[in-house]
Amino acid sequence: MKKTMAVIAVALCALVVVGFFQAAIATPESYYNQGLSKKIAKLERQGKMVDSWSACVKGCAEFKILKANFFRTHREELVREMVALKVEMKPYKVDYFLIKAFSNANLKLACQHCSKHHSS
Repeated sequence: MKKTMAVIAVALCALVVVGFFQAAIATPESYYNQGLSKKIAKLERQGKMVDSWSACVKGCAEFKILKANFFRTHREELVREMVALKVEMKPYKVDYFLIKAFSNANLKLACQHCSKHHSS
């Protein structure tokens, strides 16, 4: 009887643990959205230094705000791209993708700006 109760208890614990881990596994869309939310929140916290007396700190804070706005504005597009590219659901992979996306977008803007001013 004790043996049977012990087996049942272990089986129930195993079911609870398996259920917990299955609930923790997210869809790619929700994982990427959560990653973007964390990134935006972190950038906004860092952007609060915009009123600093230091020009360097102020410049960095302004850049963080710019990045946060970019990620917020292009959130749906970035998530769709990550899903299409099957970016691994690992924080460093998502972060790398976002850094590249931001850099590429700014490079395109810089090229457009230069071509407007140097096309004469």
